[in-house]
Amino acid sequence: KALYALGESEAKYKTVVDNAHDGIVVIMDEMPLYANKSMIAMLGYEEKEFYRHHFLDFFPDTPTGKKMVHRIYLDRMDGNKAPSRYETQMITSVGEIIDVMISASGSTINEKRCSICIITDISDQKKSHRTIVDQIEKISSQYRELEALNIKIREVNREVFAEKDQL
Repeated sequence: KALYALGESEAKYKTVVDNAHDGIVVIMDEMPLYANKSMIAMLGYEEKEFYRHHFLDFFPDTPTGKKMVHRIYLDRMDGNKAPSRYETQMITSVGEIIDVMISASGSTINEKRCSICIITDISDQKKSHRTIVDQIEKISSQYRELEALNIKIREVNREVFAEKDQL
C-alpha cells in the first residue's frame, strides 16, 4: 500500500514538472540528467541532442554567461554559499542569446550531488523594460526641450510687454 502511494505521488510530481511552463533541469557531473519539455523547447533542441551537451554549452561567453554560471554551480556542488536565484543568459540551438532567471538548489540523487534548476525566459520582460526606459528618456528629453522653449517664450513675452509699455 505504501509503495503504491509512493508511486502515485511520484507520478503526480512528474506530471507537474513535465507540464511546467518554466524550464526545469537537473544537472549532475556538469551534464543534464533530466530536463522537462519546456526547458528543451526554450533552447530549441531535439531531446536526444539536448542530453549530449555539457551544461555550459547552453551559456554564451558573456559577462553573465558561462564563467559566472560555472562558478555558481561549482560553489553549490562544493556546498559553499551560492545564490539561489540569479539572472543570466543562455544560448539557443540557433545561436540566439536569451535572458533568463535561474532558481537553483543543490540536492542529492543516489548519493551524488546535483543541481536542480527552474529556468524562466525573461527576454520579453527585459525587452519591455528597455522600451520603457527608452520612452522615459525620450519623454524627458522632449520635456527639457519644451521647458527651454517655454523660457524663451516668457522672455519674448516680457520684451513685448516692455515695448508695449514704452509705446
